[in-house]
Amino acid sequence: MTIQLYKWSSKDQIEQLKRYLAQNGPTTSTMLGLFLQAGLYPSVDPIEPVVWSSHPDPFNTSDVVVWIIDRGECTLRTLVSSKIHLDQAPMKPDSLAKLKAGENSLDQPLFVNTDDEALYQHSMQVFASVLDHFFSHNYTVDDEIKLDDTGLLWAPVLSKLLDMQLLSRCFIFVRQASLPLPPVKLPEGAVMDRLTSQEDVMLTRNRNKILFDPKYVEDGCHMSSGIRINGDLAANAFTHRDMLVGALHVLPKYRRRGFAELILSDICRQHKEYFQRQLPADVSLDHVYFTACVELYNVPSASFFTKSGWMSVGADLPFEIKVSNLNPLNGWNIGFA
Repeated sequence: MTIQLYKWSSKDQIEQLKRYLAQNGPTTSTMLGLFLQAGLYPSVDPIEPVVWSSHPDPFNTSDVVVWIIDRGECTLRTLVSSKIHLDQAPMKPDSLAKLKAGENSLDQPLFVNTDDEALYQHSMQVFASVLDHFFSHNYTVDDEIKLDDTGLLWAPVLSKLLDMQLLSRCFIFVRQASLPLPPVKLPEGAVMDRLTSQEDVMLTRNRNKILFDPKYVEDGCHMSSGIRINGDLAANAFTHRDMLVGALHVLPKYRRRGFAELILSDICRQHKEYFQRQLPADVSLDHVYFTACVELYNVPSASFFTKSGWMSVGADLPFEIKVSNLNPLNGWNIGFA
């Protein structure tokens, strides 16, 4: 297979890409969020990302198209166009369970329908060829490459390209942005506002399971929500750089009062208003989604999002692997998050 990558960098091209992403959620939601918030997270996005497409006319082809977003410092994000369809296609429970368990060499089809399985197999071949081409032209075997937001669907490809060890998996929960949001009705004595002070930033950071860089949390608090009672920050949430709802937390003594639902509704309202400001007026929010990431082991949080009307999609993504030793076959040292 002959591979050629095409730089997608003009203002008009980026606007076309944003429109495409906005029309094909929920698969494209996190990448859309990344583009819409470009420049708002200088702590992790020090340079303007470079966009590559595996096809010269990616929006007018039936071919599988691979997008690579190169954010510098060996940090990449990818999107395979066929995933938009495959995330909605029925999968065989046994094969899906093996994939989630880390068995990347599936001995049975993953998809119920033969056409979907054929598309999946072809997509993996294209994805593998494009990645191999990109790596060989841009990196040496000593570079440590990070791929953000990589899904389990492509684990069989990646296991052949790399020597990797799966560390953790997450659910991605989504909710259609056009659906009405529950009203925010605060109990007496409670006040809701954004997280603006350094104390708010540090409380939000320190309550989270992952201790993000304080500057990253400060960046993410530009769309945030907090409930205060008698001076206590009783509940909080902020926004990740790809518009995932992050750090949703309620202090133990304030739980079972509906505060998590109130915070979620308020931050989604902010996201919806942001979508409406950033996207063209003729883009329907029917295909745009709110997103949240929940670790697979965090059953209470997963149950909360399910009860709140959110749903998980596809093979549940993204996942994280340990930075591996060099694969003797291909020689790439890659980490995933």
